[in-house]
Amino acid sequence: MQNSVTRDNALFAVTLGAFFALSGAYKLWQGYGTTGWSPAQGKITGNFLFETEEEHEDEDQSMRTTWHSFYQPRVMYSYSVRGKEYECDCLQEGLFRLPFKFLAQKRVEDYRVGQTVTVYVSPRNPTQAVLRRGPPVDAYVLFVSGIILLLLGWKFW
Repeated sequence: MQNSVTRDNALFAVTLGAFFALSGAYKLWQGYGTTGWSPAQGKITGNFLFETEEEHEDEDQSMRTTWHSFYQPRVMYSYSVRGKEYECDCLQEGLFRLPFKFLAQKRVEDYRVGQTVTVYVSPRNPTQAVLRRGPPVDAYVLFVSGIILLLLGWKFW
């Protein structure tokens, strides 16, 4: 007979695994939705990291809070569809905010201001575009991690 701690941990793993798997599946779905988008010529107009900070309270010390930064790579670009100019900043559908600045910086370093790029434009809405089609690697990692947690939790339930 299993003890209640093992069962509680297994339930936590199943819950967390389901959340990760569903989040990853949603990000994969978003990314796969761009695979059929049409290519157009574009030009990079800017690149930067968008930083957000979130406050977290320490459960052990009620008066102590910490701040955590998250970074999202942003690449601004302009492109033309049927003679009309557009501007967008979506690098790839399904990208996550990253807790490590160097990882986010690595994603924007591939794009220099003035560089000519291929932009992939939504056939339904030309205001939506991406520089990279398909889902990001992050989405696969999250999805697979969720499935592994689900299976481990299920095994020890």
